[in-house]
Amino acid sequence: MKIRRNKQQSHHPKVRLPWPIQWLGMLVDLCWGAFGLLICCFFIADFLFPHPNLVNGQFVPLERYSTLVRSHDGVPLRHFADSKGVFRYAITAEQVSPFYLKALFAYEDRYFYQHPGINPLSVGRALGQWLTHGKVISGGSTISMQVARILTPHERTILGKATQMFRTIQLERALSKDEILSLYLTYAPMGGNIEGVEAASRRYFNKPALALNDAEASLLAVLPQRPTSYRPDRFYQRAIEARNKVIERLQSQGEISAENAQSLLHEKLSLNRGESPFLAPLLARDLHVIYPDRALIDTTIDSAIQLRVEALVKNQANLWEPRASAAVLVVHNPSHEIRGWVGSADLFNAQRFGYIDMTQALRSPGSTLKPFIYAIAIDKALIHSASLLSDSHQKFDQYAPANFDSHFYGNVTAMTALQASLNIPVVVVLQALGAEQFEHLIRATGALLVHKETNLSIALGGTGTNLHSLVQLYSAFANKGVVYPLKVQPDTLAQTHRGVPLFSEGASWIVWDALNHVRRPTGINTTRPIGWKTGTSYGYRDAWAIGVSGDWTVGVWVGRPDGAPHQNAYGITYAAPLMFRIFDALPKDQHPIHRPDTVVDKLICWPQGRAVAQTKPDACEQKFEAKTLNGWTPPTLPSQLARFQPNQPTADDIQRQQRIDLKITSLKAGSHLFRQPGILVPLKSSCLNPCPRKLNWYLDGQLLSQPRLDLDKIRNNSAVVSVSDEFGNSDSVTIYLH
Repeated sequence: MKIRRNKQQSHHPKVRLPWPIQWLGMLVDLCWGAFGLLICCFFIADFLFPHPNLVNGQFVPLERYSTLVRSHDGVPLRHFADSKGVFRYAITAEQVSPFYLKALFAYEDRYFYQHPGINPLSVGRALGQWLTHGKVISGGSTISMQVARILTPHERTILGKATQMFRTIQLERALSKDEILSLYLTYAPMGGNIEGVEAASRRYFNKPALALNDAEASLLAVLPQRPTSYRPDRFYQRAIEARNKVIERLQSQGEISAENAQSLLHEKLSLNRGESPFLAPLLARDLHVIYPDRALIDTTIDSAIQLRVEALVKNQANLWEPRASAAVLVVHNPSHEIRGWVGSADLFNAQRFGYIDMTQALRSPGSTLKPFIYAIAIDKALIHSASLLSDSHQKFDQYAPANFDSHFYGNVTAMTALQASLNIPVVVVLQALGAEQFEHLIRATGALLVHKETNLSIALGGTGTNLHSLVQLYSAFANKGVVYPLKVQPDTLAQTHRGVPLFSEGASWIVWDALNHVRRPTGINTTRPIGWKTGTSYGYRDAWAIGVSGDWTVGVWVGRPDGAPHQNAYGITYAAPLMFRIFDALPKDQHPIHRPDTVVDKLICWPQGRAVAQTKPDACEQKFEAKTLNGWTPPTLPSQLARFQPNQPTADDIQRQQRIDLKITSLKAGSHLFRQPGILVPLKSSCLNPCPRKLNWYLDGQLLSQPRLDLDKIRNNSAVVSVSDEFGNSDSVTIYLH
């Protein structure tokens, strides 16, 4: 049976809500619809107008960051602005003073980590102030909104503010809060061409942002609000007043105590009013070219050593001709790190071609390769330290070298020939060794040798190399004969490189010990053990001096970068004094060079060159104490036996003959002279041997253009007059003026 129900009974009667609740519901529905429409509009706008700095959810800067090159002890060497001349360094919150972050949040955006990029309360407050006063009283911008405005600038209009909010949401959607904070720390305007807290900290206070004190941090927290008006280097009092607002805000929010606030309010700012750092400028320039996208480039340079070396080079350059330049490398032997790098005498001196880095320039090495020929020959059992060599006129096919002073000194030991830098003996040894084999061994270390054909002239500078290669080679004398790549950055592959053995530890020590006993230039009183060698290329184009102690290798080049002759510029007179002064400025050696057990003293006989025990008594005409490798006493090279004569000058004998003892004759030490306008005192000297063509006269260390004194122009009551020649000889007198 089908039951029929009354439709009226099954129908629920409609309940009419009060009209306020109905309107509230309609408003909620409208808001949800508007919100949904807003979301749809955002995604459409996000698709049509993507943020220029966001690619696949990652921030990509449109401009390269600035580059800071710094020493191994954290001291800035040189800053490089970006392509628009702005100084800006990428930085994170961990690299900033914690008090700076506290001040920033207290003054700019207390709820940075709570809001979604836009703080409705702040925006509402700013809108109400604008409607009430008809002008902007406070912006209501959060840190996220400020980053959005910095990255994509807009006009200060309602449409501009809407655009700013849109860009802010784009950033908040793609990046974390910490990433957005890092962008603010990097890009916030800090006055002029300074952006970001790191650049501002270094510019205004000469320190990294992590080292800011509380007073400095408070100022940098408020500086982006009015970066031009609050610049402390221009408007100090105005900057102090702005800083104090931040401190008072921190106190009112309970972030600091009243006592702390009072102390900070009265603290003065110590501003950096000096110039931007400018150490090792050519090295920094080269590294910036190699790594243009790096914001921070660390080096192995020691800032203290670099400062001293640059000052020494500058002082010495004042005594040289106007077009002469210099290059210096200082290497720490145990670590193979370059601690000092000077590429030119003066970067800004176009006359000296100061923009050219001469540490890398291809030049003739002069005599600086001689020690390596002897060391390799000892290792190959061709010679020992006292092997007989003849310094006499000899021809090698069509090659007939001569000594620098055009004299010959007869029979000499191998190490005497090296100490006196004689040319014929080293060519004899290279011929026995083989120029091709020598070249192969040198190039295997990574050192540079450039020439058209390999021949014996390599021994006397007939090739091309650079200061970097020579210093790298010489450092082997402190590293048991092993050549290591030099490091100028702490993260280079050279750090784990095992090095290339060039000769044995014994051969290395024998040669280094001989160079350590070379007579030093007049006036040099350094007591540090240093094996050193000078070199002068053909035509006085290059003057070299390279020295090795236990911890340090110092290489010096002096010359004209344009390749023109630098008349009378010898390694001994120009490069060596500078090298020894640099050694005096270096820390003491902690790793002395020790004589190895493989070096054995043997009594040997000339002319055969063998040990006394291996020589018949009637064949032993002269005996010498020789330093040998493992006791080996190789016989005299056949080409030298026939040239034996019963004489053997020592290195001191030869150097004494090469020396020209100078004496100032026109002035007596302690003379009292009277100033008279127009009276010029001629300067004269005497020599034991014929004087060289040119003598250099100095007044209180300044080179005189003519050998005469104008007493009326000397400012001091006393003066030092000195003269020097190309062999390192000199004389000086002190005079008194009335």
